[in-house]
Amino acid sequence: MPSTSSSPRADRIGGGHRADGGPQARRLGRLPYREAWALQKDLVEQRLRGEIGDVLLIVEHEQVITTGRATSGRFLTGGGDGVDVVEVERGGQATWHGPGQIVAYPIVAMAEGHRDLHAWLRALEQAGIETAA
Repeated sequence: MPSTSSSPRADRIGGGHRADGGPQARRLGRLPYREAWALQKDLVEQRLRGEIGDVLLIVEHEQVITTGRATSGRFLTGGGDGVDVVEVERGGQATWHGPGQIVAYPIVAMAEGHRDLHAWLRALEQAGIETAA
C-alpha cells in the first residue's frame, strides 16, 4: 500500500521490528527540526494505522528552541541570533536542541496495561545514560 505521508523522508524511513522485537533505529544525521517534526507526525500516523512497527529516530538539529504547553508567554519571546523557536504540542517548557546534541525520538505502540508514559520515559532516559556511559 503506498504511503500517504507528506514527508519525503517518511517513505525512506520505513519501520518494523528487529528480530529481537526492539524498534528499528534510524539515524537521520543533521536535520532541521521542522523537517524531523513533520517526519515524526507522518510516522506516528503510519504506526497508528499498523503500517509500520516501532521506530527510533536518531537525529541532530541546527539550533532550535522548542516550547511546550507549559511555557509561559513571558518566559521566551524569541530565540535571538537567528535561533528558530517552535511551539510544539508536547508538555513541558522550553528545550534547546543544537549541533553536537543527539536526540532520540521513539515512535512506539505502548501495550495495553503498560501505558505509564512517565515511567517509560524514565526507563528510556536511563537506558540512554547507561548506553552513553
